[in-house]
Amino acid sequence: MILMNYQSNVSKQLVWINNIFVMNRSKKIILFGAASPVDNDRIDGKIEFDNIRKFKDLNDLNDFYQLSFLNGMTVKKFIDKVETIKPNILHLSNHSLLNGRTVFENEKDKTSKEVYADNFGDYFKYKQKKHLELVFLNSCYSVAQGVEVSKSIDNVIAMSEEIPDDLAIEFATYFYSQLFLTRAYERSFAYARNNIKMINEEKYPKPQFYKKGGIKLDDNYIEELGKSETVSEDKIINLRQQVKEILGEANSVKEKRILLQRKSPYSEILDSLWRGRKKLAIRTVQKYQQNEPEDYQIDLAGELMDLMTFIHDAIAMSDKSELQYFELASDEFSPILITDCLKDISNELFCNEMIPFEQRNILKEHFDYLIGELN
Repeated sequence: MILMNYQSNVSKQLVWINNIFVMNRSKKIILFGAASPVDNDRIDGKIEFDNIRKFKDLNDLNDFYQLSFLNGMTVKKFIDKVETIKPNILHLSNHSLLNGRTVFENEKDKTSKEVYADNFGDYFKYKQKKHLELVFLNSCYSVAQGVEVSKSIDNVIAMSEEIPDDLAIEFATYFYSQLFLTRAYERSFAYARNNIKMINEEKYPKPQFYKKGGIKLDDNYIEELGKSETVSEDKIINLRQQVKEILGEANSVKEKRILLQRKSPYSEILDSLWRGRKKLAIRTVQKYQQNEPEDYQIDLAGELMDLMTFIHDAIAMSDKSELQYFELASDEFSPILITDCLKDISNELFCNEMIPFEQRNILKEHFDYLIGELN
């Protein structure tokens, strides 16, 4: 059943489904899994998780990410947790072996449970994991698993060599400190890899980044990314202070956005964009992709709603530079399709004469800027 028929025949159910979908898409869920079998060197995954959580509190200014922690990770716990919360990012802090196996904990005695790389990769192959955008294998010799996982997942990070625990924690911390600000996987990877190389060049483990199909990112490309603009500490401090002054004691994302809208000189266009983003996305999907399967249409609508959220927040924070870091959630949709959809939405909003002309100009400027970045 296509989305158009679904909307006309069961409109209440469509709203319900999209509310569920928005709840899943409005926050990116990071599942952090840790395993430390009693018959192997101890890994304190809680330290790594706490470091990441600290930077989420500091740098995730719009509360875009949600963290979940799974300790004592057995195969069953791992599968159950992934199936239950459907994470967008899966981060594993455990042991991997030189023979390519990844190590979980046994259910009964907490000793090592080794899983072959191809079997581990097949888990992602046979179970459709559309929600997964990135798998981060933060363990020694994890490239064998990384290559297998990347046959099904768009973005995979793995280690080519042995990595000391403290350096693994540093690498993850640097990666997420940038991700919480930029939401860009490759750029955050380049930033983290460059930093740990400077910290300890002798024991530099050379992390690798694989795109879907087992395609490893070229070292020269990563080096160039590492030289590109990152978000400076001064800018982080200034943004934090601005957010604190505007938001006060607001707790929920909804409260924060309402306050940002009220304080902004562009409150009318922000309100129209925020309230109308779901309908705008659905109408645009119906126009361009009405013959596609319903799941595809819902995923595309979600992608467009994410983009409109980025534009909303950039206008509300008066910080257009955030838009330069946006990366599409997956390779399922071509940049041409996305930009055509965005142009359609931008034109519809620009023609809304109920909104002051100067505010419509600001909105169009932000849409055009993001379209330019995606191209």
